[in-house]
Amino acid sequence: MAIRIHSIADPSAGACGAGSNPFDDLAFAVGADRVTFKEFTTAGWSSARDVGSMPLGEVAYDLAGRTNHTMSNLFPIYDWKNDDGFDNLGNWIEVAAYKAGR
Repeated sequence: MAIRIHSIADPSAGACGAGSNPFDDLAFAVGADRVTFKEFTTAGWSSARDVGSMPLGEVAYDLAGRTNHTMSNLFPIYDWKNDDGFDNLGNWIEVAAYKAGR
């Protein structure tokens, strides 16, 4: 999960606008028995530099029917202010843990 904190005002600079969804630039591809990861850079999509691949059986999420998607299809992005992060952070963490099989 990700949490947007752009709307929390900085005492010296005020609040700023929301940035792009970081999960739109990370992707996965499902093969017969492995999942590989990709990242979007100025040169386009390429294999992720910091993450290799992993056996499909070790993935905590059900990827049935998903073959090539961005991470934004799996992981939510919350807004601290608009989604009441102060009261909902614990719930967001519990939901993420549940989805990950924890």
